[in-house]
Amino acid sequence: MRRAPAALLAAALLLVSACGGGSGGKPLSDRQTISQPSTASTSTQTTATPSVAPGKLHTAAGREIEHVVTDFYTGLENQDTGVLCASITPDARKKVIAIGSIQDAKTCGSAYRKIFDQLSFSYTETPKVVRVTISGSKARATTMFGSHTTKAPLKKVGGAWKVDSIG
Repeated sequence: MRRAPAALLAAALLLVSACGGGSGGKPLSDRQTISQPSTASTSTQTTATPSVAPGKLHTAAGREIEHVVTDFYTGLENQDTGVLCASITPDARKKVIAIGSIQDAKTCGSAYRKIFDQLSFSYTETPKVVRVTISGSKARATTMFGSHTTKAPLKKVGGAWKVDSIG
């Protein structure tokens, strides 16, 4: 069964690319949609301001989405399967279980544990949600960390926002 760990690793890499590598590894300076924070000066102060419009981030729904996405990334870093499974949609949960089933996982939590046995997630800083767009029961959170940007799709399920894609 030498193929199972390699297949699990490949599937988990898809998970990482969807959830933590949305910039394709390109520095922000190479991207058209998001650029480095610019410096704004006034006669009394100089502050860094993000060049990304916050969208609906300032609304109650935007703050809820920010919380869900932050919890998801923190769950990855801490390998907290309870938080991860609670943060994703039922469809995404099925995909996680399918990935973990390569190593006989039958639940979302055990599937994530199998994935973590193959990979480690490490951030020098927790991704920060800088923009939220909402369209009905769907949303997208744009996050920035280091020199990378990601976009996490979300869906409203049972009145709560959930991360909707793992790869």
